[in-house]
Amino acid sequence: MKNFKNPHNKKRLYNLILCFAFLISCSEIASSANSKITLLDVDETENTQSLAGAVEDPLEPINRVIFGFNEIVDGILLGPLSILYNNIIPATPRKGVDNFLNNFFAPLNFVNYTLQGDLESVAETTVRFIINSTLGILGIFDVAEDMGIKKKSTTFNETFTKWQIPSGPYIILPIFGPSSFRDVAGKTADFYLNPLYRVSRNRKRAHNIHMQNYNMYRVLYGIDGFVARANLQESITNLKKMSDDYYSVLRSVYLQKQKFLEKKYQ
Repeated sequence: MKNFKNPHNKKRLYNLILCFAFLISCSEIASSANSKITLLDVDETENTQSLAGAVEDPLEPINRVIFGFNEIVDGILLGPLSILYNNIIPATPRKGVDNFLNNFFAPLNFVNYTLQGDLESVAETTVRFIINSTLGILGIFDVAEDMGIKKKSTTFNETFTKWQIPSGPYIILPIFGPSSFRDVAGKTADFYLNPLYRVSRNRKRAHNIHMQNYNMYRVLYGIDGFVARANLQESITNLKKMSDDYYSVLRSVYLQKQKFLEKKYQ
């Protein structure tokens, strides 16, 4: 207890928590975690070997090395924690966490729908955020869904796709996993152009002198990444069982998602 009361030890513990939150936010499978777009939206009865067809992957040798590293991290840390989370936490509290995180990222959806010129979605996102933040107790309960206002989300990757920005080559990022040049730019924009990021960086607020809000912002990003990974646990397990070459199948699924976005805005 005495060690914990030491302010330096407290700071070390807090930094450790932040590092862990950052790590889980970068879950290999979570893609753009705040988008809630599942990379593994694949029929479990489908022969996944057909997904592993030939695709352009000029960086494959390097990608496979990084992919192997990510698999080790996922197998040692993220996978076991996801199983633990799903087995220990009941479904109802997990649903509340999902709802809260969806509501937390609503301002980012607002920005992206505005840049995409989708005024209908801008209005729906605004109404959902107001209703769920109040009647839904900070979004823990999805009251707007019960009122018939369906949940939807988007990312800067989708915004850039609508702007006809090329995806660039397929790449595997350390920890972050499957991506492309466009997706990397999108993920970066998702983090730094979220209105809540600007609020969290405001040192002039009395309760944010030491960047407490910014640290909480990063922690929530980490929690969102972990929850996204945990929600995919069953799909990941099944896909691995049905795949002779998990790297190729995952790559094909990811690229199909990107092709779907591109066709959507042609």
